[in-house]
Amino acid sequence: MVKRNPARLLVAAATGVCLLFSSLPAAHAADVNTVPNAAPGSFDNNFNGFYDIPRSLPNKPGKLIRTQNFKAEAIEFGDNPEQQLPINGTRIMFSTLLSNGKMGYSTAAFMKSNVTWRHNSLRPLVIHGPGTLGQGAQCAATKTIGDIFSSQGELFANLKGAEPFQPIMNYESITADKLLDAGMDVLTVDYTGSSEGIQSYINNIEAGRVMLDAARALKELSLINGETPVTLLGYSQGGSAAALAATLHPTYAPDVNLRAAVVGAPPLDLIEVSKQIDGSSMTGLIGYAINGFADRYPAMEKLLDRILNADGKRILSELKDTCVIGANLRHGFTKTSSWTIDGRPIYKHLESTPGIRKILDEQLAAAYAAPKVPVLFAANPNDDVVAFNQVKAMSERWCAAGADLEFLEIRFGPLLEGVGLHHIVPGFGLIGPGRDFIINNLTGDRQKGCTTAVKEMSIRK
Repeated sequence: MVKRNPARLLVAAATGVCLLFSSLPAAHAADVNTVPNAAPGSFDNNFNGFYDIPRSLPNKPGKLIRTQNFKAEAIEFGDNPEQQLPINGTRIMFSTLLSNGKMGYSTAAFMKSNVTWRHNSLRPLVIHGPGTLGQGAQCAATKTIGDIFSSQGELFANLKGAEPFQPIMNYESITADKLLDAGMDVLTVDYTGSSEGIQSYINNIEAGRVMLDAARALKELSLINGETPVTLLGYSQGGSAAALAATLHPTYAPDVNLRAAVVGAPPLDLIEVSKQIDGSSMTGLIGYAINGFADRYPAMEKLLDRILNADGKRILSELKDTCVIGANLRHGFTKTSSWTIDGRPIYKHLESTPGIRKILDEQLAAAYAAPKVPVLFAANPNDDVVAFNQVKAMSERWCAAGADLEFLEIRFGPLLEGVGLHHIVPGFGLIGPGRDFIINNLTGDRQKGCTTAVKEMSIRK
């Protein structure tokens, strides 16, 4: 049995929560009824059927499947008195091309800012890639956008024979609101797996395509048009999604009017990230990644069946239905060497199995092409999840290939090692500079070329 320090788990969870708080149009033919966000019973009825698995899929990516109007009542993290609640929104389901070449689908939530756009450009759309929220279908960002905390199931469920209680944290509601507060329209994406799970995780090629296909589908509803400036913003998992959307754009979706990208702490080298977080509070995220790739590639599924012991198989099965708080509390500070038959960590098996290494190397290689749009690239030198040197090296590679790029060091820590704070907190520090970068690109008020900047953060800010 693996022993863990419960005090460290509580510190990781409590500190993260404390720092978190210190720092519509005509209906489409497939519309269902308007429902409020995180409505009682929404998880049980799958939001009046919106998230039901589609009976058939279009034969091209970026095609609209269905929509649902909603109202975000609780989204109030900004400081602009002009913003009025509720925010009117439209959920969309659309087709997208999976990393294994098959047609799949994803979901996203469009929110229309009711703040006046006062800049010398058209109002932009920000395609917002969420960070890690979880692998279960209930963790999808669009189901709780506007709220930070919600839950599924009941406390003491084992005594009642009910569904187990699961806390759901959607910290990306803060990011969405800050963008809406600035007069920007927001399209928050779910990647894939929002209907039935497994939600894909760090499948960066797939996530990048989802961001671009979401913009294509939105155009079908006339919520944007060909002149609308489309921009990308994401941190962590969302950062790698934004990075790949930017690199894939010229070849995958040149019809999208992409104008800028904000990329924060992207986990692009998946094996290196696995090494970094193994044994930390975020060990469970390694399980998210390999679950997601096993759902796409039979070779990964066969590898896991061969190398995992009984505990490892049980843990991966549990993780499929968890959100990030549950994953960290249940499996934080364990080592993946306890999951395998031979006692070697998972990353050793990933890097030494040729077929698997090829899949992961393809993910990294897809990030090498320099984006054709301006990029704000951000990282923390003290990041304890995605190594700073990994991010810096990719930014330098893009610059050498002619990218228009600003590299922003967001300095936070060191504070508590191994609990992920040096990775999590700077994500909130990126929102303001990200908004400014988008505006300055649209208005022409920034220096082009490769530049660097520094932002200092402290626990009191």
